[in-house]
Amino acid sequence: MPARTTRELFDMDPSSQPPAHVIRVALATGADQCFDYAVPEALWPVEPGCRVAVPFGKGDRTVQGFCVEVLDDAATDQQAHFRLKAVKRVLDAEPLLDASLLDLARWISDYYVCPLGQTLEAMVPAAVKKDIGVKTEKRFYLAGDAEPDPPLRSHKQRRILEILREHGATDADHTVPAADLLALAECGSVPLMNLRRAGLVKMTRHEVYRALPAVPAGLYRDEAVVTLNADQERCLAAIETELVAGRFGVSLLHGVTDSGKTEVY
Repeated sequence: MPARTTRELFDMDPSSQPPAHVIRVALATGADQCFDYAVPEALWPVEPGCRVAVPFGKGDRTVQGFCVEVLDDAATDQQAHFRLKAVKRVLDAEPLLDASLLDLARWISDYYVCPLGQTLEAMVPAAVKKDIGVKTEKRFYLAGDAEPDPPLRSHKQRRILEILREHGATDADHTVPAADLLALAECGSVPLMNLRRAGLVKMTRHEVYRALPAVPAGLYRDEAVVTLNADQERCLAAIETELVAGRFGVSLLHGVTDSGKTEVY
């Protein structure tokens, strides 16, 4: 068995440059500590509260975690002698959890002796993690290097190019959704795909969010002033005493169904 130095065993490399960006990640797998990862320039910036995909363990299996801290320059310099694993993907363009929710997660993790990563995972709704309500939309624009008036036999293809010009769809920031484009051209997708194969139009994908349906008027009521009875007032006064004192405590509202607990809450 070849001899290994302590430096080799602990992945230390004195000649390596410190990573430009390092974040601290709480893994959703249930690990009871956080881990530091280098962030490639192509994925930077990463904000606390965003989910990331990182390699973990001896086999470098990909797991998800939450960025809980961006290390400052001094902390980053301390990583100069260690070969940190790199973040593979950043899963969120914006943080799912803000600073106050991260602080709350740390308190919950400490008080209930639950790994921070699992706590953060439980705080994010399942629909958000599954991207429910989000879909990818294909959008098209004119290829910049295409001929101004290419010879086309197909009337439908010429019409598609005319529509893109009319809408100023000349780059990736100015596009027309595929569904709208085909509806205006009154054609199927084949002429559009042929234009793309010929290099006359280009396609990009955009994430769009589906609007929630409007709530029917009969299913909600306007805010109203709640008038409490004597028992409810007594319960509320006891709870307010704890809040004003700034003490942590637990209050139990005990009562049968429809006894008025919700109004106190």
